[in-house]
Amino acid sequence: MHEFSIAVNIVEIAESTALQHNATGVSEVELDVGDASGINIEALEFAWESAAASSTLLKKSSLKINPVPLLLKCNHCQHQFSPADLIESCPSCGDNSTTILQGRELKVKSIMLAGP
Repeated sequence: MHEFSIAVNIVEIAESTALQHNATGVSEVELDVGDASGINIEALEFAWESAAASSTLLKKSSLKINPVPLLLKCNHCQHQFSPADLIESCPSCGDNSTTILQGRELKVKSIMLAGP
């Protein structure tokens, strides 16, 4: 389960941010997770509970996950669409050549810190 190593990495990022700002803790970590990122959100939430519990600064923190839908652009007609699957023809012209505009993200969007 690679979600656990991702959760540990996010905890390290949040701890580092808290220490840089002389915070006493972290109350919330907010993530953007793309639908095509290959990350199982339920597994990441489960892994987060364990990883955050082992951190003094994050014991009472929560994890907020914003799913980012997959968005493709047709390379032929430039139509943008949200497919049900990564490999899907353009609904406008039927072409199979597309570019991913969003949906592969895994980004720490914000970290809410507790005061010094």
